[in-house]
Amino acid sequence: MQNTGSSKLKLIVIIVVIFIVGTAAVSYLMPQVIFFKIFGSKGTFNPVTNTVNIKDEDQQASAGQGAQLVPDFPSDIPQYPAAKVVFSSSSKNDGIRTIWLVSGSDQLSKVIDFYKAEMIKNGWAQTEFVDHAVGAQFKYKKDKRTATVLVILDPKKDEIAIDAIIQ
Repeated sequence: MQNTGSSKLKLIVIIVVIFIVGTAAVSYLMPQVIFFKIFGSKGTFNPVTNTVNIKDEDQQASAGQGAQLVPDFPSDIPQYPAAKVVFSSSSKNDGIRTIWLVSGSDQLSKVIDFYKAEMIKNGWAQTEFVDHAVGAQFKYKKDKRTATVLVILDPKKDEIAIDAIIQ
């Protein structure tokens, strides 16, 4: 089976979803042998913090409870103060993507208002805004870059996911 950068990132997203849905025990069941067959020496898996980190010449990613922003995450993309990183990736082909979680569904309007104001303060021009019953989607342009920010409420978990994609 040949692994491309894109398939590795897809697998990371699947792993993040497993961590987010609260099945941390799965991480202990995932044999490190399988992990290293997929990612080789380019990846690390920490079952204590439920964190996967991958880095090679084309991409880097961090996912799980102990995830960190990728080093080239743009400083002009604001981070909601109460949000915790659960996934961050950077790829030559796919740009940068980061997902944060915020506890408390009562924060939804605050998170949306934060991104409305802070992206503009950081020099981004809003090109689209779609308000949904359970969140919002923003699109921005700055220089030759585009940013899409999705803010989505999961009322069953009483948390908000913030998904930023920068290309």
